[in-house]
Amino acid sequence: MALQTFDMITRCFALPAVCGGLVRLALACLALGAGTAACAQGYLGKLQDDFNEVKALSQRRHRLEYENDVFFKTDRNYTDGVRYGYKYVGLRQYRKPPDASEGFLPGFNLDPVSSEACANGKLCYHKSYTFYVGQSMYTPSNIRLPPEQIPPGDRPYAAWLYAGFYRELFASDGRYWRYGLDLGCIGPCAQGEQVQTFIHRNITNSPIPQGWSAQIHNELGVVFRYEYVPGSWQPLPYLDLTPHFQFGAGNIQTYAGTGVTLRLGRFRSNYLTQWHSNHPLEALAAADGVKSDAGWQLWRNKDDFDLYWFARLHGDAVLYNALEQGGMFNRSSPVIGRARPFIVEGESGVALHHGDFSFSFSLVRRNFADVLRLWNPQSDKFGRLVLEWGF
Repeated sequence: MALQTFDMITRCFALPAVCGGLVRLALACLALGAGTAACAQGYLGKLQDDFNEVKALSQRRHRLEYENDVFFKTDRNYTDGVRYGYKYVGLRQYRKPPDASEGFLPGFNLDPVSSEACANGKLCYHKSYTFYVGQSMYTPSNIRLPPEQIPPGDRPYAAWLYAGFYRELFASDGRYWRYGLDLGCIGPCAQGEQVQTFIHRNITNSPIPQGWSAQIHNELGVVFRYEYVPGSWQPLPYLDLTPHFQFGAGNIQTYAGTGVTLRLGRFRSNYLTQWHSNHPLEALAAADGVKSDAGWQLWRNKDDFDLYWFARLHGDAVLYNALEQGGMFNRSSPVIGRARPFIVEGESGVALHHGDFSFSFSLVRRNFADVLRLWNPQSDKFGRLVLEWGF
């Protein structure tokens, strides 16, 4: 299953037609969830055309995300996660026609414009698409225990192997949208036992987990994820606050939440920092054939860098989590945990962006609240490393 999933993603990166087919399949799932044929037919064609347009003039980037509780010297709950993404950063700039509305999935009713048209603070947009494959693993608080000794209510063994895509839209006024689909499976098909056992035996020399035989059982899954940033508040040149809203809907996870991120240090606007690349602006100016005031300033500053400390506080209300409660459609798992309806997550770290390179490292603590205890002492604690580079 892992090799088949990786092969599918690799082929998607290489063949636009395959990507278009994946996008059509993903949006068909979304349309079924929305329950309207009009949504399916409208967004399917728009999304494929939009992706082809972005891909035709884009910078390609790699993105690697790694999370592990080894940074806290623990081995429990959310213990490991890795995701590799291949990103198409569009070089075109867009403006919205006067009579166009943004809608729930915005950014389709936009006209490409030159750098000159975006001068003097005029509202413009950039787009990007990312295709990715990843795996996440979860274990009880003590991996030395056999299944029959795992305490009731403890987190069960579970793994989630998935592939997917997301679309990003950046507005020059600081607003940001990201939405896409995860498609994959939980259970033995996700290869959690094999991966963790190999790492513990051959790399970290850690105790071999004893309870994977009682892991969450197989189920195919899909999750639609959506995130929106309404803009930032910047009271000082070196300080800003950015709220965000998100939700996910599917048979693996269904949740909704909000939070805020604080940055302190040297950074540009969220519009440029989140985009993580100034390099393409040089190619954009060359493609326009002009060096307007706005385009020239962006090109001249292409080697500027960001270096800042950030802190994020986020809360989610969780309706369903199959990685704790077992499959929504396959209820045969021998060991399941309690539903934890509220999650509060705090993160603190440093980030560096320069030219084609982006790096961040942070420490994350994720607490679970339920009706009996405000805080679960067996919270998730892990480190997060993110690398992104262009070519």
